[in-house]
Formats: sequence, structure tokens, C-alpha cells
Amino acid sequence: MKYLLFLSIFPVFYLQAQCDNLVVNPYAEEGLTGWSFINDIGEVSSEGWAIEIEQSDNRTFKCSHNWITKNQEIDLSTHYTVNYLNTEPEIYVQEMYKGYATTDDETHYNDLYYLHVELRDASRNIIASFTEGTEENPLIATQNWQTSNHTFSSYGPGLRYIYIESGGKDNENWLGGEGGGYGTLIDSAVVKLSIDNTINFDGETLFSNTENAIYQWLNCNNNFEVILGSTSKSFTPTSIGDYALEINVNGCIDTSACQTINSLSIIENNKTRPIEIYPNPSSGELNIELNNYYDNVEVSLKSISGKLISKQFYKNTRNIRFEINQQSGLYIIETKIGSNLNSSLIQIVE
Repeated sequence: MKYLLFLSIFPVFYLQAQCDNLVVNPYAEEGLTGWSFINDIGEVSSEGWAIEIEQSDNRTFKCSHNWITKNQEIDLSTHYTVNYLNTEPEIYVQEMYKGYATTDDETHYNDLYYLHVELRDASRNIIASFTEGTEENPLIATQNWQTSNHTFSSYGPGLRYIYIESGGKDNENWLGGEGGGYGTLIDSAVVKLSIDNTINFDGETLFSNTENAIYQWLNCNNNFEVILGSTSKSFTPTSIGDYALEINVNGCIDTSACQTINSLSIIENNKTRPIEIYPNPSSGELNIELNNYYDNVEVSLKSISGKLISKQFYKNTRNIRFEINQQSGLYIIETKIGSNLNSSLIQIVE
């Protein structure tokens, strides 16, 4: 017999993706490293840049009196497979900025800032880009941290690199002393790729869309308990319940919405008929016919919600007489022979 599972899909619970930030030294914790710095005359130099340590001990990049910029290119091929990149995963980018001053005048915090991000192919051609602010028309900072962010999606195949660039300057053009200038503070650059955590259903099996990942199927009805041995891209449920998939792509971990399987039925398979259970509907007395003699057979009776009612074991048998002493309704019979598990939906009538 072959088992057809009817699937009802709705979101039940989400876990936040724990994806790696691909930016090197995003929080200025490693000083003036990880970025290519451009000074106010267009040279590749960290001149004019400084590290500011706020009262909270937070470290940030600090700009100077004229426009200075920083950039880095991220090679995605060192993190992800080509097949995965060609699926156009969503990409979240951001950076935070804030004005800097040593006076109480709020206008002295109105420093300038811009962010520019490019998605590039293998030849470094631009596939898509995002720009917020420019040197000619900048964003205006304040005394509070602000965030410039964007999510890329549906940008086409071919992604191989991400280029991120930002810059800032002091609104008053004040020259700095030993500790650097009085320009914009820049912090918390982020580039993260999401993963496709959706689950599809082919009439019998749940499966993930994502290749080359680490998979773990979960039982939503038991506090997202790990289903032992279910670590492949696909999963064939053998009982009614809610199931989810935890998927790990290069350290980016996400969990799907729970998928509900709310009923089971039997359809014919012309190739083999390994187990037959009849009559169905039944008054409670059933015949379970196997296709051969087996040393060990385990038969479990479960409620329609999947709760175990009874479990019986049989040795060296081919035909089993099985009784269900329960009230009228629908029940599940699970027959386990070795590692092979079959589920059947049985209707009990008076």
C-alpha cells in the first residue's frame, strides 16, 4: 500500500533566522581594518578617519571635515554555492549613522552621510543597486542613531559579489585635532543573505527547496522536538500532526512555519501491496495481512490526533487478527517491520 497525506498549510510559529553578517569589521571593534578607506582627496588612505569611543564604550567609525568614504567587496563564493546564489536569496543590508559634536547646539549634529550597495555578477557587472543619499544630496544626521537599510529580492541569477560603500563629513567643516574630526559617526554595517525556509508537498512527502544544506525535521506538537534520523531534504510523515524544518545554510539557520497534516487515506499502488488491513470501515475486528512472514512486527493504535492508545508486538507472523475496542470514530494503525513504518486510517462503526 501507498499512503496519501492530505496537507493543510498555515503559519504557526517562526524562529528568527540566525544568519552570519558577511561584513568584515562592521562595528569598528577591530579599528581601521577590513575596509578600503578613501581620504578627502580620493586616495586609498585611512587619513581623516578615526575610531570614536562613546560613553557606552561603543566603538564607531568617525568621519572628518571633508567627504571621506569606506568600502569593501564581499566574495560570496567563499560562503555559498553557485546553485544557492542563483536562487536569488533575499539580501538585507544596513548601516547606522549619527551626528557628532562637542557642543550643546543641536545643529552641530547635522552631519552628512550616504550609503551605496551593489550586487555584482562574476565579471563584477552591476545586477542591482541601492543608494540612499549622495555627496550632492546627503542624508542628514542627528543626535540619535538612524538606520539606512534595504532588502534586495527578485534581482535575477548570477550574483557573486556584494559591494558596500558609505561616507560622511562634518556639516561645519571643522578641522579635527589629535582625536580626528567632528564628522559623522558610522556603525553597524550589515549584509545578510536569507534562506528559503518554505516547505513543499508532493502528495506524500514534505521537502525543502534549498539544496546543499543541513536539514533537521521537527515535531511542532511536542515543543519542536527533533525527529531522530530525519535529516534529509525530504520527510514523509507517518502520522497526523504538525511538522517544521530547521535548515542551516553556511551558518545561516532558520526554521520553517509548521505544516499541518490533518488526515490520512490509502490509495492503490500497482507495484506492490506489502500490507492489507480490512475490513474498513470495521466494527472493530481487523485482519492485517503482510506479504511475507516476519520475525518481529509492531502494531500501534493511535487516535486521529496522533495520541498512542496501544502497542502490540508479534513474532514470526504473516496474518494478524487485531481488535479495536474503542468508540466509533477514525483511528490510525501503524505497522512497523524493521525500519519500515506504514500508517492506515481506519473507521470504526457500531
